Amino acid sequence: MITKLQAENPDVLVVMDPGGSAADIFNQADAAGWQIKHVVLGSGISEQVVDSLSDKNNLIAASPFFLDPDNAELTAWAEWFEGESGVLPTIHPACAYDSVYLIAEAVKNIDGEVTRDGIREALLNLPEYQGITGSIKFEADGDIRRNYMICKIKGGEWEMLEGFEYSAGGF
Repeated sequence: MITKLQAENPDVLVVMDPGGSAADIFNQADAAGWQIKHVVLGSGISEQVVDSLSDKNNLIAASPFFLDPDNAELTAWAEWFEGESGVLPTIHPACAYDSVYLIAEAVKNIDGEVTRDGIREALLNLPEYQGITGSIKFEADGDIRRNYMICKIKGGEWEMLEGFEYSAGGF
């Protein structure tokens, strides 16, 4: 597969990683001598994936969540999470955390019996919600609008290339 992709001469190799295979794919590309930028979405931003990469300085990622040591609220949450779970949080527990609080907020706004339809309607009517993963707003069709950061690995550490404002205006 790497040989076939390489023959197409793309500018970047993007892996949308629902199953945790990003490191394997990128390492195979590196082993084949393919000099190409690596871009990952999804679970590919976890430290476990980064630790598995043969070239830790060739990864760009887009995500609504990265641990920013300059953000006191986020750092406190990450420390709490690590204390409870024994591991640093990734995008998945951060999204799950926000989801619980979004649903709780929606339930608070339901007048009467709490039903699935009522929760859905209340979520659609919530104003923009500021969570661990940034700003979240539900669209009429149920999709969410959120902003993403673009980060890369440099010297084995994540570095922000573009913050939330990168996608704030252009959906």
